[in-house]
Amino acid sequence: MNGERGAKGGKNDRVRALKITQTQKETIEKKERLTKEELKKIEANVRKRQIINFITVIPVVFFGGIFYTFQSKKRKEREIFAKPKKDPEVSPGDLIYNELELINDRLTKENSKKQPEIEILDEVEEKKKSTKKEENKVEKKESKKQEEKELEEEIAKIKSKKILEEYQNRIKELRYQLRNYYFEESILDEAKDIENNVPSEENLEKLNKLIDKLEKLKRKVEKESKLDIEDPYITYLVERDLDKIENNIELETIENAALYTTISDKIDEIKQVETKMEEKVETKKQEKNIDEEKLTSMKENYQKKDNFQKELDKFLQEQNANLVNVQNSIKNSVNKISMNRIQLNGLQQSTKLMQKRLKKLMKTPGPTSGKKITTMITQFLAFFGLINKPTKPQQLPKIEVQDFSEEIENNIKDVDNILSEIGKSSNAIDNTIREFISKYQEFSSTKEFQEILQNLEKIRQDLAEKEYEMLRIKKQQQKELEKNNAKIKTIYTK
Repeated sequence: MNGERGAKGGKNDRVRALKITQTQKETIEKKERLTKEELKKIEANVRKRQIINFITVIPVVFFGGIFYTFQSKKRKEREIFAKPKKDPEVSPGDLIYNELELINDRLTKENSKKQPEIEILDEVEEKKKSTKKEENKVEKKESKKQEEKELEEEIAKIKSKKILEEYQNRIKELRYQLRNYYFEESILDEAKDIENNVPSEENLEKLNKLIDKLEKLKRKVEKESKLDIEDPYITYLVERDLDKIENNIELETIENAALYTTISDKIDEIKQVETKMEEKVETKKQEKNIDEEKLTSMKENYQKKDNFQKELDKFLQEQNANLVNVQNSIKNSVNKISMNRIQLNGLQQSTKLMQKRLKKLMKTPGPTSGKKITTMITQFLAFFGLINKPTKPQQLPKIEVQDFSEEIENNIKDVDNILSEIGKSSNAIDNTIREFISKYQEFSSTKEFQEILQNLEKIRQDLAEKEYEMLRIKKQQQKELEKNNAKIKTIYTK
């Protein structure tokens, strides 16, 4: 019976040892989340422990069996010649069992030492996962903050652009009113040469420079901004900021408040000039007993007396003489640089001639002057191109200008046509400026280059002013048309 117990005990101990190793394997397999290096270390330790267990258990079982056989024979001899002892007998199986128990206890203690390491690794992995989750939350939060910050910056840029546009439009309107008052004052004074009104020229030039500065600021904001939102909320924010600036309150909440305040103050100064001019014109009308209808008739008569055909013919003759002079001078040029200098001088003279005529034409408001301006600019650009690419002198065709002033002044369709011509002229000037800068870049520091570029820019500004004026006139004509249509409806209703 004891022998059977020993054999079974040995077998059970091997099973237990195998279960121990199997448990270790299962524990290791559950640690797939660990890094490869940690898994390799644990697997190496398990293999080492399996070998130690195998080496430890097999000799004990083997020698235990021999010892058991030897002790069985000895025991039978003692049972024959000696009396049985009262002390409990310890069988070899028990010895093997006890030895295996000691081995198992030792392995258990060693495994228990390894187990905390695995638990620590689990805790580390859990902490890593928890940390990763927290990091993801922080990243999402930071990303959201960044998006909100970028959106706020975009809204601020859009607001800045809208505020600049609003101020620009206010100044343009003041310029439009002032130009009309200056023209009416000249008509009432029966001035022959309205372009000699020096104060008006100075004030209008200040306005043009201010408008140009605002345009540059607006373009800068447009380059920085990625969006162009037309939204009631943006409109509300702009109107709110404008109100704060005008009332000088909560300026610390507005970006670029100092700049806007300066612009607003300038506009207030211009308004005072405009108010004085309005009062001045009204006073002269009362003194001469001239009502609005008569004043309109006087302005139309001035347009008729203005012999634009004569002015255009003279302009063409001057431009052609300048071209011939350039072409003759180029024949004597020795190299490309000297030829370019001759061309620069010719372009300088050409832009001066254009500025002289344009200055007078801009003094006269209305669609008729708009048509005259686009006609003259078209001829100017033709000569400008010929000077840039000099050819043999040629006889230019004579241009006949038909007077459609009365029809133009009172026809929305004709105003649209003039707006179209202004748009084409503006594009042509833009292209001319780009080509000029590209070709004569090496002369950019010269006086001639700077003056030509300045004159071309002035032509572009005058076209922009005329475009605003035409849009303003068109808007007024549409209002008058709506009023007339409403009267017709009322008559038919009755």
